[in-house]
Amino acid sequence: MKKRDWCKPLLWVGLALLTFAVLGALNFGDKSPKKLKEKLLRAAELNLETNGIEWATITASGQVLSISGIAPSVEEKSSALNVVRSSTGQGGLILGGVTRIVDNATIGELIRPFVLAASVEDNALTLSGHAPSTEAIEEIIDSASQRSWQNISNTLSVGVGVDDERKWIDMVKLGLAQLDGLEPGKVVLSDSHMDISGAASSNDKVDQISSIVSNLSSPFSATSSVTGPYLWFAEKTANQIRLSGLAPDLESKRAIVSAVSENFDGPIIDEMGIGGEYGWVRTILKALPQFTRFNSGILSYSNGTIFVKGNSSDSVYSFLTDDLGNIGEALGVQYDVDVAEADLGELDELNGLELRQNGNNLSDVCQDAFALIMDANRIYFETGQATISRESGDTLDKLIAVARRCNNVAIRVEGHTDNVGGREANVRLSDKRAQAVADYLIGRGYPDYRLSAIGYGSDKPAANNETPEGRARNRRIEFIVTSEENP
Repeated sequence: MKKRDWCKPLLWVGLALLTFAVLGALNFGDKSPKKLKEKLLRAAELNLETNGIEWATITASGQVLSISGIAPSVEEKSSALNVVRSSTGQGGLILGGVTRIVDNATIGELIRPFVLAASVEDNALTLSGHAPSTEAIEEIIDSASQRSWQNISNTLSVGVGVDDERKWIDMVKLGLAQLDGLEPGKVVLSDSHMDISGAASSNDKVDQISSIVSNLSSPFSATSSVTGPYLWFAEKTANQIRLSGLAPDLESKRAIVSAVSENFDGPIIDEMGIGGEYGWVRTILKALPQFTRFNSGILSYSNGTIFVKGNSSDSVYSFLTDDLGNIGEALGVQYDVDVAEADLGELDELNGLELRQNGNNLSDVCQDAFALIMDANRIYFETGQATISRESGDTLDKLIAVARRCNNVAIRVEGHTDNVGGREANVRLSDKRAQAVADYLIGRGYPDYRLSAIGYGSDKPAANNETPEGRARNRRIEFIVTSEENP
């Protein structure tokens, strides 16, 4: 055999071994079809994410990558193709790069504003507008199907205009959660702002939505015009009063605004509309003079009931309950009021006199406290009557604060008049006035068995009755601490 004859078989064997080694490396090394496909796909997806391209979706078949999605523009599409093409360096079968890119992407028009609307009526949900992808639409419908609506109608179409699809979907789902419980109701997400409107079945739902819309993170924001079952309400804060809901007619609306402005010097925000039922405005007009003196609160009307909620002084709350005490059976009244006691530490009248909080104060300390309060303040009555005037509110609040710290002593409330009129009539009037003050203290929680009342008429003047000033001083109420025992 010639030398070249036996070399040919060796050459073919060598080529076969080389081919086997290459194919083995491709199938079992880092460049095996399966691993190479996964590597190219991960690299392309990472490159798209790094470059902020969110509209594109990548799939892989071997070393062939396909790009799909709706590009906002020709430039955006071209940029995405270049990013995918350069994901793993040079292409080619042996080098392990991308051999070909299949362009399935389409050019979409950037939608501004990008709007999704969800509305509910008769327990049926309607979705309309745009979503950034079919996957987003599917997730939104799946979320909606877990809510209480019986029917869901979807006309959403895919569009371009969302910067962060994940955050946008989460915002839509948050809106659906607020919409659940409104009938009717509507949520509109326009770019990054959401507007929620409708009627809630409870005031708790209104408060819940209000809390959520005020605590959103950037870039999203929201507003709510959701109304509860109440028909009308007034909201008092430290420096303003807001009126909203419906007044039955223009005359009623004007009367409400007038009642507020006559008793409140701060800004009045009138957001009332016209409509609704009659029969409640007169009662609200009775409540407003004292409600305007609340520290904060809400006065509302709904379904035949007046609701009073907030924080006020003792006298304001007392006068308000008196005003609403005789409204008949046509309307109900519900109260949820925190009564704020006067801060004795801030009262200049006490001149630094300290009263223990636990009520265990000595009789002489209590006597000094009552005397100091009454020396600097007065309790006024309606002319010729035993009805306590509303001008006395601040004085009564201070007296209540002292009385609650002196509930271990016996107190005699004494009434006095000037010398105008007959003695017997003055004694009767002063006695009734003293009893009215005692009743007020008892109504605020002072033990009735520790209180007594008596009227002296003009028998014990504190000043000369010959002058108007003297007679004014003689028309007075005094508090006498009799002992630390029951009277």
